[in-house]
Amino acid sequence: MAALGQSRLDQHESRDAGPAAVAEHRDAVSHVLRVLDTIPDNQQEVIRLKFQNGFSYREISRVTGLSESNVGFLIHTGLKTIRERIATKAATK
Repeated sequence: MAALGQSRLDQHESRDAGPAAVAEHRDAVSHVLRVLDTIPDNQQEVIRLKFQNGFSYREISRVTGLSESNVGFLIHTGLKTIRERIATKAATK
């Protein structure tokens, strides 16, 4: 049995996130989803269709009956509100 040098250990180092990083990511996603629940329903719907289902604006438009430009406006407004609320919470910590 021979000891491995640091360069050999680095070659075999896992590329996967460690348990702490995974837990932190899950907490962040959970927080974003809680904030998402606080915005108006129509904004929630289009954001979920876009980011959880991977729908295009055209597909969201067909599902919701809204124009594509209205879908874009709702997504933009909803994301802006979510960012502001997350930043406000982070600033108060």
